[in-house]
Amino acid sequence: MLTFLQGDTRRVNEVFVSPDGSYQVESINNSAGAMDSGESFLCIEFAEDVKKYSVEEKKPAKKAIELDGIHSTYGADYDIEWTSNTCFTVEWTDWKAEHIVDVEIDGKEYTIVSEQTLEDEK
Repeated sequence: MLTFLQGDTRRVNEVFVSPDGSYQVESINNSAGAMDSGESFLCIEFAEDVKKYSVEEKKPAKKAIELDGIHSTYGADYDIEWTSNTCFTVEWTDWKAEHIVDVEIDGKEYTIVSEQTLEDEK
């Protein structure tokens, strides 16, 4: 009998620390193995929850919050720009559209303030 070990396949691809260091947004790649291409998404870590932030190629912190609605294909290239200590804009393109989302953080919660999808006309 063969035993397959299933572990946490999420890995931090890129990190974006807020201007005052209170928050870190992480681009996460989640490999689904050879049978699936996986996905990418964003998580937020809070400075008060960790001794030090997660770094590239490591697993995200267990207390990191996954941002719903900001998912893409594996290896997505998220472009994040902090507009204040608690607000950022994220842009990415998947196989069918370009996405632009504004996010506001309040304590340990976040709100998607606006979102725009520009469909590819091919």
